[in-house]
Amino acid sequence: MSDRLPEPILFCESLFTPTTYKDLSEVFYAGAPEKPTIVDFTNTHITVLRLTDPDFRRCTETVDHFVPDSMPLTWCVNMAAGKTVMPDRVYGPEFMNRCLRNSPPHIKHYFLGASEDCLADLIKETTKLNPQLAICGSHHGYFKPDEWPRVLEQMNANAPDVIWVGLGTPKQQEFTAWAKDKVRQGWLLNVGFAFDVNAGRKSDAPRWMQTMGLTWLYRLASEPKRLGPRYAKFNSLFLLYALEWFMTNHWLTSLLRQSWLLMLGILATVVMFLTWSMVNLPSSLPFIGLAILSFVGAWIGVVLAMAASEQEEDEFAPSKKGLNVAAFSGVIGAILCLVLPPLFELVHSSASWHAGIACAVLSCSALVYLGFMILAALALSAFTNSHFQTDGSVRCN
Repeated sequence: MSDRLPEPILFCESLFTPTTYKDLSEVFYAGAPEKPTIVDFTNTHITVLRLTDPDFRRCTETVDHFVPDSMPLTWCVNMAAGKTVMPDRVYGPEFMNRCLRNSPPHIKHYFLGASEDCLADLIKETTKLNPQLAICGSHHGYFKPDEWPRVLEQMNANAPDVIWVGLGTPKQQEFTAWAKDKVRQGWLLNVGFAFDVNAGRKSDAPRWMQTMGLTWLYRLASEPKRLGPRYAKFNSLFLLYALEWFMTNHWLTSLLRQSWLLMLGILATVVMFLTWSMVNLPSSLPFIGLAILSFVGAWIGVVLAMAASEQEEDEFAPSKKGLNVAAFSGVIGAILCLVLPPLFELVHSSASWHAGIACAVLSCSALVYLGFMILAALALSAFTNSHFQTDGSVRCN
């Protein structure tokens, strides 16, 4: 029955299934698939983990359908497709609510995850939405890997059609990968923190924030200590990998053509910069040169960082953290090189010089830093290969 879903779209080395809340629900309402099938509601965090963590990537190779769960990821999938294949994301918590609310009584659901109290609230709230909802069983999420067989046995005894898995990333992906060929039947759905939201334990972002791709900002404000470091790392990495993907696949023109919001922002920034440059000619000519230099440096820097990070199996390869920080600094420097000089000019003319030079230095120093790391890694690798054997002993020349 999974063949009723559309052909996937390739983006950042993952195949994403474009669908809608209604279409995906109807696939599940048709009953259990011929063989157990995993559907992962995928956000930018999971997308980046699949690119940077080999173990996680191997684990998620068992996933049958990656469904875009965040708006930024949905926008990127549409750009990769060259058209709007998903007018809206399919958000895990929202999908769970809609799917359970309209589920026919012959479809049996099983909940795996969260605490016992949360599960009790979840069952209470969902049966309020749909009194005919068939919940055939549940199990809390606080179990260890050596307990997986017992949990699976209990789950199989209930013969569910749809298994909702809310264990959090990466535990839910690890469990469903292990259980896929052991479950007798059913859809295995990785839905993250959807249990907490639908149980009323955690609030979710307002609809307008979700539509604008700001769910992460709302969640960050709710749990800054837990989510702050994660978002700082993975959201930045997602921007870099997305940029590299579109550049590598020659889709940058298509990306700009499809994203009117991005085009509008770029156009407004460029118009502001050019207007300021024309008014202040010839004194603004150096700023034009600095801006061009910064953007060329940022572009090369991102490509260098991504190319070098692919050599992670080499012990002398530069660290991904350093590469990504440098590339991200280069991009920020290039953008600020357009925005800050005109703004500082309104305050004090001499300040615009300082701003422009500082931004250009940031962007170009990031490129120099990247080049140094890569050259140093290549030199170390070449020196080692030429002077040592694979077993570490000195080679006699």
